[in-house]
Amino acid sequence: MLNTLEIRTATLADAAVIAGLIIDTAQACFGKDAPPFINTLSPAILELSLHNPCYYYVLGLLGTEVVGVAALRDYQHVYHLFVSTSYQRRGIARALWQFLMNAATAKGTREFTVNASLYSVPAYLKFGFSPSGDTQIYNGIQYLPMQLTPT
Repeated sequence: MLNTLEIRTATLADAAVIAGLIIDTAQACFGKDAPPFINTLSPAILELSLHNPCYYYVLGLLGTEVVGVAALRDYQHVYHLFVSTSYQRRGIARALWQFLMNAATAKGTREFTVNASLYSVPAYLKFGFSPSGDTQIYNGIQYLPMQLTPT
């Protein structure tokens, strides 16, 4: 399947699709804890991020279907990494992460951070991240601060 995954830079026109994918995935993964997080998302809010040069968003597509979205803030902090629930555990998150990491290291980034939801911690551990703090809660979602220094 991954041989058909296309990864491309997101544009302002993708804001509604990105919001929809993140909201749908968050509802499925976080259940009753999702609403405060979801309230921070809208196409208008995502347009602001897409327009801001501090954020770098990419989309993962299978054919014309957007199946994943990932973003870095300041080419260092994993800001978003979501894969549609029907496509999870197929290597799409890893491919998106690898794409972002390669782009960031080409710009000189030497360390990455993420506030990994407890749901996503196993994936980030597989990517090589390690915990860098205690579990916290923000916008209703429990997360674990993690970091990675690629070798």
